[in-house]
Amino acid sequence: MNSAAIRDRLAVSIEKEFYFESLFILASLLEGLTKKYNKASTGSNERISFDDSIEFIFGKNLISAEIYTRLTTWRNDRNTIVHDLVTRTIDEQRLQAIITEGKELLEVLDEVLK
Repeated sequence: MNSAAIRDRLAVSIEKEFYFESLFILASLLEGLTKKYNKASTGSNERISFDDSIEFIFGKNLISAEIYTRLTTWRNDRNTIVHDLVTRTIDEQRLQAIITEGKELLEVLDEVLK
């Protein structure tokens, strides 16, 4: 599936209130963008974590400290939601807020990593 199709699927999943699908698609897109940039810049095919790829683009001054903080907070919030799936009831408003933040961050990364 190409990027446009994935983004279309994201829009549909949000519209239909498939919030977990939206969260997983956003995670894939955000991680993919940061990791792809890292690999293209370094020429390395080594596996890299999302956290390390965020650090890399911040270290290259491609994102501000504010965006860096928002990305790391988003990653932590996403991880918490995923781990909470089996242990507690998920707050749907919180999940929607994480999705909204992820969409905003995707727009920022699209602009700075193009």
